[in-house]
Amino acid sequence: MSDSENIAVSQASDALPERVGSGKRLIDEPKPEQPSWHRTLRRATAIIRRRCGPIDRAAADRLTRCFRAMLLPRRRPGRKPSQQVALATNLRREGVQWPAIYPKALAGYASMPFFERNCRCYNLRRAVAARLKRQQLREEKRRQDESPPQNV
Repeated sequence: MSDSENIAVSQASDALPERVGSGKRLIDEPKPEQPSWHRTLRRATAIIRRRCGPIDRAAADRLTRCFRAMLLPRRRPGRKPSQQVALATNLRREGVQWPAIYPKALAGYASMPFFERNCRCYNLRRAVAARLKRQQLREEKRRQDESPPQNV
């Protein structure tokens, strides 16, 4: 090899980046814009690995589900009430009487046939009563849970 070839090879090797491997980022390398929780999670996983030892994939999946359940607040069970029931419940709590609630909660109340009106009013009263009862039971249970235990 001549001196000119050696210089060309050394210049070419200087141009190569020092990083070896793929250009993809590793999972543990935080991006500059990532918030500080990334570092906290990395430390927590290191502690878990240290205390629990090697973790297989199934155990990691269970840990992930458990962590997600603890991180996110639980949704209230059941479906949301319809707009009619929600409106009627709020009006009923304010002390409004049923004959004044029906036209506000039920669309087309004035033009309904007599039997349909009776059926829809009955269903609305039952739905509101059930919702109020569920809320009352939930509040009583919350009070029991908050009260200190009684020593007998």
